Amino acid sequence: MFLNEQGAEPDLSQRGKSTALHAAAFYGHANAVRCLLENGANYRIKTEANNTPEYEAYNDDIKKGIF
Repeated sequence: MFLNEQGAEPDLSQRGKSTALHAAAFYGHANAVRCLLENGANYRIKTEANNTPEYEAYNDDIKKGIF
């Protein structure tokens, strides 16, 4: 992934400790979720609300197909 090659951190969090993986799962972007996981994103990170990306996943297809 281009961002990894440039030194980007896949687990960088924003306010609320949500990561790119949380956002991709929440909005149902399966390809982005897959890409983030393939490039080392940690699926165990929890938000301040104690939610994992799997918990925040938009639909069951995201949960079943990726996590």
